[in-house]
Amino acid sequence: MKLRERMKCAIFDMDGTLLDSMPMWSELGKNLIREHGKVPAEDVWNDLKVLNSVETARYLIERYDFPGTVEEVIQEIDDAAYRRYNSDLPLKKGSFELLVCLSELHIPAILASATDKRLVRACLKRLGIERYFFALNSCEDFHTSKSKPLIFQKSAEMAGVPVENAFVFEDALYAIRTAHAAGFPIVAVYDRASEEISEEPVSDWRRILPLADITCANPGQIIPLLD
Repeated sequence: MKLRERMKCAIFDMDGTLLDSMPMWSELGKNLIREHGKVPAEDVWNDLKVLNSVETARYLIERYDFPGTVEEVIQEIDDAAYRRYNSDLPLKKGSFELLVCLSELHIPAILASATDKRLVRACLKRLGIERYFFALNSCEDFHTSKSKPLIFQKSAEMAGVPVENAFVFEDALYAIRTAHAAGFPIVAVYDRASEEISEEPVSDWRRILPLADITCANPGQIIPLLD
């Protein structure tokens, strides 16, 4: 069966998949820790990248003695990130073209992001792509993280599409593992952050490859497969 016939909806991660933002995120936590007079661990990003906003705030409070409540630390992180989302973070090559293509084929695109919704909306509005999404979902909407499949399941339900026809576009190993285990077909989008080695001895990308139904260097490479 052709991809165009199999794909009844596309569930997109944002950071590292549609948006070239992972370098910013990998440094943001370290910079905030330094601003609080602490020295970040070299591997702190490996800890932070699998956490949602509440978990991140708790981690920073407990490990790096950030002052304030969980809500206040979340606000501090969001304010620092918002400045970048609202100003200069770019789309990855082919992201815009793929969203237009899906729209023309009447395949609903749903955003499923671990990023705070205020940041998501500011970024999508600035880039002029919010109108291409059937729905915008964040982990906070469902009080979950991508270590659990709930956000992917809810996104497919919104589109009225069974799991086997709801393609998940992701770059992060942990999220791909979650969606794959839940039965979703995976489009793995390469990101430079995927060259990190979260688990010895091979890179995250090497671990992603056997889990993916399709791999691409950028989202635009999917367009010819939809002909």
